[in-house]
Amino acid sequence: MIAYLNGEFLPLVDAKLPVWDFGFTMGVSLTERLRTYSGQLPLLDLHLDRMFAGADVIGMGGQVDRPELTRAIEEVVQQNLPLVETGVELSIGVCITPGSMGAMSPAGQASDAPTVLVTATQLQAWMWQDAYRDGVRLMTVDTQEIPGECIPRTLKHRNRLHYYMAEQQASNRSPGSRALLLDADGFIAEGTTASIVAVKNGKLIKPRGDKVLPSISLCYALPMLTGMDLEIVEKDSTVAEFQAADEVLWFSSPMAVLPVTSINGVTIGSYEGQNADPNNAMHRPVLNSVLSIWSERTGTALVYRKKRKKKKR
Repeated sequence: MIAYLNGEFLPLVDAKLPVWDFGFTMGVSLTERLRTYSGQLPLLDLHLDRMFAGADVIGMGGQVDRPELTRAIEEVVQQNLPLVETGVELSIGVCITPGSMGAMSPAGQASDAPTVLVTATQLQAWMWQDAYRDGVRLMTVDTQEIPGECIPRTLKHRNRLHYYMAEQQASNRSPGSRALLLDADGFIAEGTTASIVAVKNGKLIKPRGDKVLPSISLCYALPMLTGMDLEIVEKDSTVAEFQAADEVLWFSSPMAVLPVTSINGVTIGSYEGQNADPNNAMHRPVLNSVLSIWSERTGTALVYRKKRKKKKR
């Protein structure tokens, strides 16, 4: 696979940063993870909007050229698509840091130009087809979401120790479950790699925007949801409120949206897990509508129909 690092395209294995880069020494980095749809990047501008807004917040505004970064991302896609099998998509990672921290430099001052890195890995989307049927099981954990007073919630960064700890706690409590983080007041915040919303009585309920990272996937889906005559409600919500929802949706870049089937062991809505017919929209009407519209707009089927194996005669 081919990567881009500070103006140069090179093999991914050769894309290396010095150990004194701010991204390593202090965890100062902004990151985005996006994917291709039929080889295209329909959500690219949304991801870059979030990244460059974050750059302004941490004092890197104007230090990275957006048109140049856009061209680098598109070129990484074009160079890597011929290297993967037909039908395989790409997962694109973008990371910028303030650059190297010199031995005598103050903690908030880099000694050279920013680091700009773009990587690509194969995204074999069919590997999680069962997840569209079986969904995500969530467990709340002791680790809390970082308050916006500590790190602005508008930043998507690589300082994710709390995510790492949260996933360990969820797995220890219920193997195979994902972590659901709460804020300091005990209200629903987000997952470690996804945003979460609930559907109840014609309303789509989402956590307060000042408490969670702005989700690109959810942002892309909101026009679809409002088109279903769902009222968007942004508020603090308890775990019990989400457990009582008709549907709970899990938004993330690789998979777009998945159903949450349980929270702390409580089944969500009338969803029947592995016994449900994945083609029966009655089990999850909002989710299935989003998947259908998303697939149509991106020109990429998110849910594949599995081919039946022929019986030997």
